This record gives sequence, structure tokens and C-alpha cells, in this order.
Amino acid sequence: MADARDMHLGAFRFSPDLLPSVAVILLLTLFISLGMWQLGRAEEKRDLIERFEARREATALGAGSLSALPIDELRYRKVRLVGHYLADRQFLLDNRVRERQAGFEVLTPFRLTDGRVLLVNRGWVPMGRVRAELPDIRIAAPPEVVEGWLYAPLGEAYSLGAVDDPASGWPRIVQHLDFETFGQRLGEPLLALTVRLSADAPAGYIRDWEVVPMTPAKHIAYAVQWFGLAVALLMIYLVVNLKRRSAHE
Repeated sequence: MADARDMHLGAFRFSPDLLPSVAVILLLTLFISLGMWQLGRAEEKRDLIERFEARREATALGAGSLSALPIDELRYRKVRLVGHYLADRQFLLDNRVRERQAGFEVLTPFRLTDGRVLLVNRGWVPMGRVRAELPDIRIAAPPEVVEGWLYAPLGEAYSLGAVDDPASGWPRIVQHLDFETFGQRLGEPLLALTVRLSADAPAGYIRDWEVVPMTPAKHIAYAVQWFGLAVALLMIYLVVNLKRRSAHE
């Protein structure tokens, strides 16, 4: 009778002892792959930051460029737009935390002189003492010119729930950027980008914008963690197997 620890399937010999080795190989492959992916993301973020640094020194674009150039060419460009705010229909982008304090980013529709509408991010405001107490985001003296830099999301937002409550009034709390839904709420289409208001522009709030939501350094730190897990797993595997071999000898 064959040893219970060994099974034969045709010409293939299978041993349960192989299971730990296969699991270790799979985990090592996963950890290393995740580490390499984080390094790749760090390089992408470095490219985006370099692009921002180069573009913010360029001449500010006008409204005509918003349709003439693709989104990727518009992202991070300085812009100077003429029009007026639709201050009676504003959005509050939820779950924006600064220094451990919850708050909102204020997204105000801005109608250009040619009739098109886009959102201006006027900055961060703190949440009230209770969630139902919304901040006062009225514009006392609406400017006719906004200046800032263009921002378009780098990917689709992830959310477990709806963008907003369709039955709510204005200002409307929203969970993430969804230009199609926002356009439906406004009753007219929106351009698929926002203007992040410059720090010295009027009618704004706290505006210390981050170019990217996660810096290259954070991605590298995550990569180091994944590579560290791979090294630790390999060391544990080698130590356990050396002890097992010594015990058998």
C-alpha cells in the first residue's frame, strides 16, 4: 500500500509536503507584484507632479481652450475664465478631512459667457457641530472672473452608495465627483473638469491643493512594506524547513 503521505495520479506524483511550498510561492509572487505596482504608481505620480510644475508656469488658458484640447492636456493648466456663479445651486463634496476635522469642499457651478457650465472648487470648509448644520457658503460679492488651475479626476471614483440624495435641496451634499449626475441635478450638462480656485482669488475658502491624492513617497513606503513582507515570508519558510530537515536527520 502506498504511503498515506504520497498519492499517485498517473505519471504525476503529489505530496502534501508540496502544499506549503506552493502557498509560499504564490504569496511571494503576490507580495512582489504589489510592491512593483506601488513603485509604478510612484513613478506615475512623479510624472504628474512634474507636469503640474511645468504647466503652472505657462500662460493661463481662456474658455476657448476647454473644448479645443483633450482633458489630459488641460489637467493642471492655469485658467482665467469670465462668467458668473450659479450660487443658488452649489454642491458640498463630503468626507473631506483636514487635520482630523471633517468638512466639505465647496463646488459652485460657473456659467461661462458662451453658456457652458463647469464647477469651481472654492476650497474646504469645516462641518458644523451636527451633520444637519450645513456651512454658510453664500457669495456676498460674486466675481465675474475666476482664476485657478484645471483639475480632472485621474480615474473613476469608488463609492458603495449613491452620489447624493435626489430629494435633497441646495446646497446638495455629494459623495464623489460625477459630472453626469451633477448635470442632471442642475438641468444642464457640465464640462467634465473643475477649476481649483487659486489661493488669492476672492470668494474662496481653505485652498492648499494637493496635486495628487497620494504622494510618490507614500507609494514607495507601501512598496517597501510589500517587499518586506516577501522577505519575512521567505526567511520564515527557510528557517522552518531547515529545522524540519535537521529533525529528520
